[in-house]
Amino acid sequence: MTTAFRMTSNTTARFIREGLPEDYLIWDVETTGFNESVDLITQIGWAIVRGRQLVNQESLLLNWTTMPGIDQQWLQDRLAKLCETFREKGATYYATYDKMAGGQSPLLCLQVFEEVLAAAERAGDWTVGHNVACFDPRFVDSHRGRFLGLPPRDWERDQVFDTGLFVKAAQASLELRPEEALSAWWRRVAGTRVRVKWSLDSYCIPAFGLAEKYGLDVRACHDAGYDCYVVHCLVEELRKIGNTNG
Repeated sequence: MTTAFRMTSNTTARFIREGLPEDYLIWDVETTGFNESVDLITQIGWAIVRGRQLVNQESLLLNWTTMPGIDQQWLQDRLAKLCETFREKGATYYATYDKMAGGQSPLLCLQVFEEVLAAAERAGDWTVGHNVACFDPRFVDSHRGRFLGLPPRDWERDQVFDTGLFVKAAQASLELRPEEALSAWWRRVAGTRVRVKWSLDSYCIPAFGLAEKYGLDVRACHDAGYDCYVVHCLVEELRKIGNTNG
């Protein structure tokens, strides 16, 4: 993987070395699918990092099993299909229907997460995550409208570090151009079709040796809280690579 990062521009290397904040919020959502207009957030996780050290890590399981307006047969079928798909890949989908029934009110969970994001904004924290520049915000905005009656958030996309898109960009030599805004880079990388892999569990953990270096268990991935911890390990590993090869 070090070779892939050597292929990137000096600008990208400088970003890894100098641009990664030491204080940041990591967040992640798990969903029932890819359509934010129909699918649901099943789990929200976040972690707070101070001085490169993880100081807090939490997650919420959203209980849609008693939510008015949610087709329970659709929900059961969708979750069962996800569990089957994950099982075929040798992985585990955390939010089964039975486990979900032991979760918390979706409205309460969404409101708590609103407070987490607001606190990060007040602190001037960067937000970090795997797919946090494009995919996850779409789901948060959709749920704000569908269930909280709120407009989309004014996301500060130039203070976001998306580990998934960064790994994609590094392998595809999609360099951060001089004077290019970070938000524009994320959009360009997300919109570029290339045959590379960047999934957190099946690619990043083995490619960066995170299991050996940080004691990670790939079988625990796809739990929003655990994925936040994995992202923290990945960010700090990227920082090491940038310092070594920048």
